[in-house]
Amino acid sequence: MKGPFNLGLLSRPVAIIAVLWICFITIIFCLPTANPVTSQTLNYTVVAVGIIAVFSVSIWLVSARKWFVGPVKEIQEAERLGVDLDEPGALEAAEVKADKGAGSE
Repeated sequence: MKGPFNLGLLSRPVAIIAVLWICFITIIFCLPTANPVTSQTLNYTVVAVGIIAVFSVSIWLVSARKWFVGPVKEIQEAERLGVDLDEPGALEAAEVKADKGAGSE
């Protein structure tokens, strides 16, 4: 779904260039900063990013994929319930109220 601002035909090329750039700088920033590489000059960013990646993917596989529906469905649900999205917690409160109403029927 297109938002109020998009690049038209340039969207895909810009997105591809952006992803390639991110991949490139991720690799470059993880390289050691000095030669020869020793335990003192090794860049341990790879270890930190790897731990975070393994943890994130594990949480997604174990739990989040079962309940996370994404922002588009959340916005559609808020519109269906007539909720003001600028009010913190309003959607959750409306869902609880709707669940209680459905349970009493």
